[in-house]
Amino acid sequence: MPFRLVLVVVVVCFLLRPDEAAAEAPPDADAFSRAVAAIHAVGPEGRGHGEAARAWQILAQTHADELTRLLAGMDGAGPLARNWLRAAVDSVAEKALARGKSLPQESLEQFVQQRDHSPHARRTAYEWLLHVDSGTGDRLLPTMLDDPSLELRRDAVERLLRFARQADDQSAMDAYEQALDAARDTDQIKECVEALSEHGVEVSLVWQLGYIVHWDVIGPFDNTGGVGFDKPFLPEQRTSQTAELAGKSGTTVAWRSIRTDSDDATVDLNEMIGKHSGAVAYAQTRFRVDEPMDAYVRWGTANATKLWVNGVLAAAHPIYHAGMFADQYESRVALNEGDNAILLKICQNEQTEAWAQRWLFQLRVTDALKGAIHSK
Repeated sequence: MPFRLVLVVVVVCFLLRPDEAAAEAPPDADAFSRAVAAIHAVGPEGRGHGEAARAWQILAQTHADELTRLLAGMDGAGPLARNWLRAAVDSVAEKALARGKSLPQESLEQFVQQRDHSPHARRTAYEWLLHVDSGTGDRLLPTMLDDPSLELRRDAVERLLRFARQADDQSAMDAYEQALDAARDTDQIKECVEALSEHGVEVSLVWQLGYIVHWDVIGPFDNTGGVGFDKPFLPEQRTSQTAELAGKSGTTVAWRSIRTDSDDATVDLNEMIGKHSGAVAYAQTRFRVDEPMDAYVRWGTANATKLWVNGVLAAAHPIYHAGMFADQYESRVALNEGDNAILLKICQNEQTEAWAQRWLFQLRVTDALKGAIHSK
């Protein structure tokens, strides 16, 4: 969510804080449900914000011993609504502590361990537990190495890595291997891979992250003036892989099979196809799974891009040279049993600055929690 919207929610909630001296009027069940529904309905560009502000004032009067009820209101909430509800939770907890009251630690701890709740709500509960009990991490994190909350999982992995960094050789190897299985963030996976390599255990970082290294590429096609982004060149029509096609400026182009050996599986199209400006390239791969499944295609590129899976357009991002980083874009897709065709379109514009000459991408397929899915 844009920073300015987060800031608006925080400022509004601060201004709407219930009077500390006022007598509390905790909402009854019906009022509570209506208030949560009003906050769930909040939308962009100010839609529903007046109703949300009034609802927030009601929810901020919730008693501290009802915090888990308020946290459960985050279930199914969108990003804006989550911020309103998080602010209400924080207001209730801060007010209770300021008055010398305690938070309901037992129920908060139970809430954190109930994985069917919103990851954001569970994380919020965990942070308040840490605030009042520094031993919370040591008590809960060992059970969270496979947690569906990526933030809680990251903390659990980090705790294990701290142990591994100080342990003797065999204990360290065991801890690093366990952390590697659990980790989903690139920096933690990289640390595990490097540490295991120092102990004589070779693990491919590219394989661990699930990056695809084998591609068929073709290009260049014309993107003068940016016209190529929406122009359906023949590769989008699933033509024969052996056909020669008309390329940019009267050239003839054909598919060629390549393998990237870069450390992060980046495919440099300047090397694979040649350096061009105002150009379009396509990269295709076959991805095989044993059964139908939902998956996430995650990729990064410095160029405008489109993604198709099995001929269905899954994403389009007409953005040039906004930087490139891992998992920059993601798209949830349906994979069929057997072979699936992944086609990526990468458009280079005509900027002449040195930083605008990059024409490259990297791509991987994962589950919802960023665990690598490998082609069979």
